[in-house]
Amino acid sequence: MSGESFEPILFQQQGILAQEERLAVLQSSKKLHIGIPKELFSDENRVALTPSGVRSLVENGHSVVVEKDAGLKSHFTNEMYEQAGATINSSNDEVLSHSIVLKISPPTEKELQKIKPNSTIFSALQINTLSAASLEIIQQKEIIACAYDFLKDDEEKYPILEVLEEISGLASVFLAAQFLSSVNEGKGMLFGNIYGIPSTKMCIIGTNQAALTAAKHALSLGVTVSIFDELVSGLRAISTQLSSQIQTGIYNSEAFQNSILESDVIVAASNTQNLKEIVISEDLIKHMKPGSVVIDLTLDRGGCIESIELQPKTNPYVKHGVIHYGMYNLPSNYAQTASTGINNVLVPLLIQIGIDGHMEHALRLNEGLRDSVFAYKGLVTNERVSRWFEKRYNDIRLLMY
Repeated sequence: MSGESFEPILFQQQGILAQEERLAVLQSSKKLHIGIPKELFSDENRVALTPSGVRSLVENGHSVVVEKDAGLKSHFTNEMYEQAGATINSSNDEVLSHSIVLKISPPTEKELQKIKPNSTIFSALQINTLSAASLEIIQQKEIIACAYDFLKDDEEKYPILEVLEEISGLASVFLAAQFLSSVNEGKGMLFGNIYGIPSTKMCIIGTNQAALTAAKHALSLGVTVSIFDELVSGLRAISTQLSSQIQTGIYNSEAFQNSILESDVIVAASNTQNLKEIVISEDLIKHMKPGSVVIDLTLDRGGCIESIELQPKTNPYVKHGVIHYGMYNLPSNYAQTASTGINNVLVPLLIQIGIDGHMEHALRLNEGLRDSVFAYKGLVTNERVSRWFEKRYNDIRLLMY
């Protein structure tokens, strides 16, 4: 038998297929028609697919149409997408007419009017910016609406959410260091271990990926870090991952309030499931040291610092003598990095959806994808969304057949 080569075969009812025929069978998956529109929000700089991601999809037999200049703010040119195999189209209507639409920000009412019934939309949820009217259109058109916020992988983790949280956590440390400088009306403090000078103090709220990333980089710069959360299990987990000594505690404790008052920087990265929960009251902010900095990374989930306002055009701003910074899409400031992170999750997922044959079949097979759906065939299928918009909640697992 040595020296002989055998082609892999695939057994079927009619007989067996040689390698070339086998590949044809495996690649007979449904061709996906994907549209990537240009984002309408002026502060949204990201794009859902990079040129390299488009190339992978096209090589797997799918078609991708990119609206003209959709990637420019991420420094991906039209020529780069064309070279990757995408079609560039200047018509927003035609791009939105595809059966799968990939966005960053939630679709607007204007965009939803152009999307065909029974289509599939992938986007961030940003529950503060999704209007009730938009949700109504999604329901009326029986659109399958998938949120990056809820998408899970095989390890029950949130891959897109975590990469964006990691970007936000790292950015929060850079921003805090910038805002503390005297030229920004800060306390004139510098991160770092400088002999004979007390280190800067940072209080982090939450134990998610953003909190972990912020803590790691702040500690590496010599900052004294304290972390507070509502669950002891979260505190235990993050303490295990950090090699340096940190102070930990529970919300609403005396230690928590003292830490807020003593800290030079507050980074809110709370992953609380209670929407609109206020973790830091405005009264507590009033008693912070003048020139301190508070950064809220949770505005897309409702926010948890009472004095923070959604002011993407005027960040940072001073209130009660404290520098405030809050943006619902902070990773958009680092558009190419964030776009690449989103692309790296979406491309293999889309290829698998094509292999599965169609979206409904993929939802039956992929629990993590199913978890991302917040509206399905006219029904609201995410409990948080149903509570926010006061809609009836429908368990999507009971709708699969």
